[in-house]
Amino acid sequence: MRRNINYLLIAEPLTGDSKVMFYKTKREAKSAFNRLTKPFLKVCNKLPKYPFNLVEENDAVEYKEIANGQGMRFNLERSDELDELLGGIGNKYFEWGSVKANKNITHYFAEFSEWVDDSYILFFNAQDAQNKYETAVTEGIINLNDKQDIDKLTRYKEKVKRYEPDTWETTDGQTVFEESELNNKAFFGFNLFYYTVQYNTIELKGL
Repeated sequence: MRRNINYLLIAEPLTGDSKVMFYKTKREAKSAFNRLTKPFLKVCNKLPKYPFNLVEENDAVEYKEIANGQGMRFNLERSDELDELLGGIGNKYFEWGSVKANKNITHYFAEFSEWVDDSYILFFNAQDAQNKYETAVTEGIINLNDKQDIDKLTRYKEKVKRYEPDTWETTDGQTVFEESELNNKAFFGFNLFYYTVQYNTIELKGL
């Protein structure tokens, strides 16, 4: 037996604030997406259109093709009104989609990027989702520790160790790693890039 997994992903510039919701039907997921993006589109539609020969990065809203869904990124510094909706921090990305999956697919893995529209979600059974998360955490810590020798801006106290919170910050107090008590959500911070990974059960919540 197969079923549809209907989701809405919201990627925030502060990656730990990003989230995913699941819906019973595709229509509900799309409706939630439309409801959330409507205020942003209303502001964007009032802005002057850019000439076709300018790069898409100059637009207030960018669209992303999603199989059985849609993605939209709203960009900061296009207007004061849009900046206010975005919270004045950074760009924001919304994505809804519908994926067919077997009944044993009960969990998801998501990576939320500072570059918000690079965020993504994958679906697994419980064990594979945990394995995906554990691999992401292990590789992320290796990358953090490898950076110590080449990064002249960050000063690490010592090698980052997953279960030793005293190693999660630099000497100037910058958090480079943090994990939830449930060990299902982890933050990685680099000087020029940061992201959050998490896995959890698929539960119908909505907004």
